[in-house]
Amino acid sequence: MAKIFRRGVFLLIVTLLMTILNSGCWSRREIDKLAFVGSVAIDQAEDPELLEVTVQVILPGALAGGGGQTGMGGGGGGASAGTNKVWLVSEKGPTVFEAVKKINDMSANHLFFGHLTSVIIGEKLARNGVKDVLDNFDRMSELRRNIWILIAPGRAKDILEARPKLQGVPSLAIEGLFIHQTDTSFSYPSSLNNFLIMLSSRSTDPVAARITTIPVGHITPGEPPWEAGRKEIKLEGAAIFEQDKLVDWLDGRETRGVLWAQKKFKYGTITFPNPRGNHKFMTFEVYGARRKIHTFMEDGELFVNLDISCKGNMVEQDSNADILSQDLFIEKENFRAFEAGIASQVKQEILAAMDKAREHKTDILGIGERFYIEHPQEFKKLQADWPEIFTNANVNVVVNVKVRRTGLINRSINAQKIEKEAK
Repeated sequence: MAKIFRRGVFLLIVTLLMTILNSGCWSRREIDKLAFVGSVAIDQAEDPELLEVTVQVILPGALAGGGGQTGMGGGGGGASAGTNKVWLVSEKGPTVFEAVKKINDMSANHLFFGHLTSVIIGEKLARNGVKDVLDNFDRMSELRRNIWILIAPGRAKDILEARPKLQGVPSLAIEGLFIHQTDTSFSYPSSLNNFLIMLSSRSTDPVAARITTIPVGHITPGEPPWEAGRKEIKLEGAAIFEQDKLVDWLDGRETRGVLWAQKKFKYGTITFPNPRGNHKFMTFEVYGARRKIHTFMEDGELFVNLDISCKGNMVEQDSNADILSQDLFIEKENFRAFEAGIASQVKQEILAAMDKAREHKTDILGIGERFYIEHPQEFKKLQADWPEIFTNANVNVVVNVKVRRTGLINRSINAQKIEKEAK
């Protein structure tokens, strides 16, 4: 019996060693056999039954630096002069998957979506509905869920045909724009994961970033001829949906109002009329923001109390007004005026977003989800009529602002000059 036991243990050890030594990645693909897709653009084709899918493949060496324009290929047209950084190719099909497979037939390397950064959807297609279009990306196992979903006025393909000067590769430019989105918070950080969550929400309608191109007015003397007609990529505003269909656009400040209400505003700059500056302006940099929301029904009406608190630094003012003063009472009044001016601007942005939401009966602020958390049983009774209930909601916005610092100087340059001239 002991001999049989020892033999069994020996065979088990040998089996484990063979498993470890012979193990490998069964699904591995050699890196030189892959074509790395940076961005995908999806448009409605002329045939309403077909989609036009454009993929941007980053060419080897594109990340090593150097200028030049994007190269075209396949459905995108012939190659252009200059240093090619990407291969842009389009195909049509009834589904995204079939169109991609057609593109793969033109590529010696397998299209790899593991490094995809963004999916751009054209306006015409977005107005018809995006749920079916995103189904393929929702199922794709190699895809990261934090890729960006963007909506383009006009054609999505036009965005990938832009030639951003600094990055050279549009997909990298888009990634960089989202990194710096919090500089102003004029755009909406819409990841695939968050967009799909909003699509499946009980009441919240989706919001996505708006992306456009800006033509370059002139080129620097001595630059190559392909710089003429070059376009830069701009991220500003948002697209709002009713369920999965695009219904309207938000400008930068309306978009920021949505971020305040959704508790997604963390950093940004606020420029507002200087209350002490004779119609001049000042800029406040926010580095801390909090939001509290409370909802309830009374006499058949929805009430929403939204409390916002933020703090930050004053970074610029265009006036002769002093913030600090030897008179502590005046100084305190100055700070109160500045804080009230900032609070007024924040409140205006939130109410502007609310007005646009009411206009289309789209709960883009997430109020319905909050009401469900606070009153789940009551929400179930009201869910069928929620768009109408939300549209007629009584919204009360209270904003509290704290100015922490005023920078290295206590007084504006103009104020110092006036004081010197008066002496």
